[in-house]
Amino acid sequence: MLGDARSNYTRTARMALAEKAVACTMHNCAPHTTEIEAVHPFGLVPGLRDGDITLWETAAIVQYLDECFDTGVSLRPASISGRARCTQWISPVNSQLYDTMVRRYVLLIIFSKGQGGQADRGTIDKALVNIKQQFCGHGPQCRCQPKQRGAEATSLFACNAHVLTQNQAMPPTAQPRRNEGLEALLRDAHTALDRGDVQSGRATSQKVLKAAEGLANPRYEAKALLCLAHCDRMLSRYRRAHRASQRAAQNFHLLGDISGEVMALSTHAIVSVTLGRSEEAVEAALLSVRLSQFLEHPEHSVLSYNALGVAYFWSHGFEKAEQALQTAVEIAEHAEPQLSTFQPRVNQWWNELLRVFHERYYVGAFTGLDKLRKLREAIITLIASGDAGGAAAGTHITTEAVLQFGLCLEQCWHGRIGQARLDVEVLAQWAQRYGTVTWLGALESWVRAEIAWAQADWAGAMKEAARMIDVAVQVEHEQLACLGHLLSSQMYVAQGRNGQAVDELRRLRLREQLIRADGLETREKVIEWQVDLRLRQQHVNRLEITSRHLERLSLEDSLTGIPNRRSFERYAGELLRGDLAHGLPPCVALIDVDKFKQINDNYSHQVGDEVLRNIAQILRSHIREDDMAARLAGDEFVIVFKNAELAVAQQVCQRISDAVRNFDWSSINAGLASSISIGVAAAEPGDTIETLTHRSDAAMYRHKKLRA
Repeated sequence: MLGDARSNYTRTARMALAEKAVACTMHNCAPHTTEIEAVHPFGLVPGLRDGDITLWETAAIVQYLDECFDTGVSLRPASISGRARCTQWISPVNSQLYDTMVRRYVLLIIFSKGQGGQADRGTIDKALVNIKQQFCGHGPQCRCQPKQRGAEATSLFACNAHVLTQNQAMPPTAQPRRNEGLEALLRDAHTALDRGDVQSGRATSQKVLKAAEGLANPRYEAKALLCLAHCDRMLSRYRRAHRASQRAAQNFHLLGDISGEVMALSTHAIVSVTLGRSEEAVEAALLSVRLSQFLEHPEHSVLSYNALGVAYFWSHGFEKAEQALQTAVEIAEHAEPQLSTFQPRVNQWWNELLRVFHERYYVGAFTGLDKLRKLREAIITLIASGDAGGAAAGTHITTEAVLQFGLCLEQCWHGRIGQARLDVEVLAQWAQRYGTVTWLGALESWVRAEIAWAQADWAGAMKEAARMIDVAVQVEHEQLACLGHLLSSQMYVAQGRNGQAVDELRRLRLREQLIRADGLETREKVIEWQVDLRLRQQHVNRLEITSRHLERLSLEDSLTGIPNRRSFERYAGELLRGDLAHGLPPCVALIDVDKFKQINDNYSHQVGDEVLRNIAQILRSHIREDDMAARLAGDEFVIVFKNAELAVAQQVCQRISDAVRNFDWSSINAGLASSISIGVAAAEPGDTIETLTHRSDAAMYRHKKLRA
């Protein structure tokens, strides 16, 4: 039976039905049978009533499940629908089994309803029990039964032993918690990185990125890009890491997430300098340092100064590198609680190693190796005390390999060649742990070249130096490739082959030129992004200016240029919400132009408008800065006195009335005259705008009658 259903219920039909189901589920509406005819493989389903969403809900589950496998999003039970789920028998780990379970259930319902009216509930329930016995986590003796359908039912899938309470269940209208699924996947990716499974971490991060892009979620897109940059950096895919970290930093910047931007810039600085782009690396690290100062938590400063130190020592700025790394150590030690100093101290050792290497190149011999040994031993002490930068000893592949590399070089440089040859084999094992070629392979060749040099095995030494360059180029570690050229040049000089040494330096110069050209192309893309950002900012600024202009227009009377009713109500409302029991209360004066209709009828509306404009200017000229004169509508005006005694407000209003009456109206039109009536009221506790203006209006009409 299921085989026939599978052959008929194609993926295309299922996806079309699922899309309809998702739309109805998201909008909390029930489908109609007519909507199913076009997409259901059996045509119109007998017995499926309007409002019965069982089929639609299960189709929606299939849609989400397909998203899980297409985009890599692990969907939790709560993400599937708004009803409770038994969390014991659905998990990302069992996603394939869960796929089988859901598809069997969907097919049973579709087949049963498509072949003969009502679904065979007994068959479906029996199938569910069999499925649940496999997946609910209770073992083969599980007695879980499907919940009975009814008003109280939470889910056909619910396990009686583990069903959520009504208070815990999500409301039927709740949206799927996609962000929670993305966050869970990111945690899985970081967990994989911590245990050294970088390939798995990268695959998971890629799924998060694809899902975030599909959901138009820039925050999780930035987080996924940053995680991808970490993975690619550990896998020695530095150009990919460079692009990912750059995009992550840009996205965090647009989101206003300073913390995320600091972390992305720190990663970008390290990746950039590895690619030989020293200026770009130092710029990114310095910006990260400055931004970290705006953050409360000191770990961001430790991260930033550590990245700055790395950028400096690969750029041969050893003194500045030491200063930056020591600053990172001091910040970590003085933090509450104290932070790990592991990474800065590892990089202090790297700084000293590169300084010694270049010193040998320029001087011709080592001047001292004690500091290098002490720094490496300090790192080992940190690991022994449990401070390994958050990674357990023996699990951080890069750290173990680098420490072994340092031990090998020290053995070789101190003349203990036999021990160095044994130690380099251990290093080789660590270098292979990632399952792909990484920069650790270049470190292995470096040590082998040093051992062969110490034994005067020039053929072997030159072969290993060449391999060091090849591996470094393959894994895009331009700094190690340049060191390989310097090492080859040194060994040619040691053999007295100065011509070949100069040729090697020419190859080094050519590589540096290629690095610089590659970096210029990247800078062009950065400039394009910065121009785009400026255009966006200009657009935002224009929108803000337009918004302020529109807001001003919405608060201003277009005829007179003074505030309008909306502005008056906003200002008066703020004053009335203040404490009226202390200090002088606000007063409101309501003003009406006498016989204004006659002015319009006898002199024209243009003259009437001119009268209103002049009265508005008279009002504005007689009030204080904190007072407001506004036009309510037609020939009605209002004055708000912020803090004034009623008698003082009345005196001001009398002066305004006199000014209007004495104005030279004949300059506008011969025979024209105008006057106003004013009523003033002081605010009282409990007043609203309506009650206060009502008293002012009553006072104004009393004044008008007295004058009549």
